[in-house]
Amino acid sequence: MAYIYIDGKTTTLRAQFSSMPPMTHNPNPEDSDVLAHIMETMDVPMEVAQKAFNSMRNPSSRVLIYDRVHAVWHGCEWLPDTEKDADLMMNRKLGEIKKDIQRDKTWTRKREKEIKKLNEDMDEIYARVDAINATMAEWKNLLPNLEKAIAEIRQEVKAISDLKAEVGSKYRFLIGSDELQDERLAVLEKRLGIDYLAGTPADSTQPN
Repeated sequence: MAYIYIDGKTTTLRAQFSSMPPMTHNPNPEDSDVLAHIMETMDVPMEVAQKAFNSMRNPSSRVLIYDRVHAVWHGCEWLPDTEKDADLMMNRKLGEIKKDIQRDKTWTRKREKEIKKLNEDMDEIYARVDAINATMAEWKNLLPNLEKAIAEIRQEVKAISDLKAEVGSKYRFLIGSDELQDERLAVLEKRLGIDYLAGTPADSTQPN
């Protein structure tokens, strides 16, 4: 129900304006028949009349109803004087209701399409999540074998490195420690492509 405060008192607007006859409203307050009627009925200034009008035309109160055909406002309980006019008004209202229903149907169909698309997107997301979970499960099963293979490779690399160091030490022992040693080691590095003293591959390339 629409109320308004005037001089510290609450006044109900429905009782005063529910039977208001059709009147025009103008964006310019001075030219609005509706505001003039409210000011006269309530004996209030323009500012209070505008506040009351905004309250009464609010969809939550619907004290005043807008007639789209004739572009006028009237009270929610107002009826035309003649039966013919009453039938015309009811037909207009029925037409407006049908339009509202059609708009609601259009809105509902649009929302249904959007919901269907969202459901399809969600299904795709769930499918992708399931695929990711399956892949992670496979990786989890392969991980122990992978770690084992890496450990074996590291052991093999260490064994090869130790062997190179051992072979390098033996060659150094057999060749001696004079200038001839450096010359012979250089030849070995060229032929074998390995620095036996360091136990690592030599930088020089293999001879043709």
